[in-house]
Amino acid sequence: SKYYEAQQRKQRRIDGRVREMKDRLAGIKAPQPVDALILELERKRDLSRTIVHVDMDAYYAAVEMLGPPVIPPEVPIAVGSSGMLSTSNYAARKFGV
Repeated sequence: SKYYEAQQRKQRRIDGRVREMKDRLAGIKAPQPVDALILELERKRDLSRTIVHVDMDAYYAAVEMLGPPVIPPEVPIAVGSSGMLSTSNYAARKFGV
């Protein structure tokens, strides 16, 4: 039938494209200089130090809210001194603090 023939043509086109893609993929190889660079960097890597980064986003505000008096989270607060603001809670950040 015409439908069957059209489907066969369509499938042959698809199979041809798949073969082309597989051939291109087989030809792709990581360049040797990159492999050498990776080995060089691995050899120079210094694991004698440990660096820890702790993001304490709103930590001090959360501590202040815990007690006494307990401050509900929807109340905007900021923590700091008269010359410097350390942090604010998320409710205060809605107002640009």
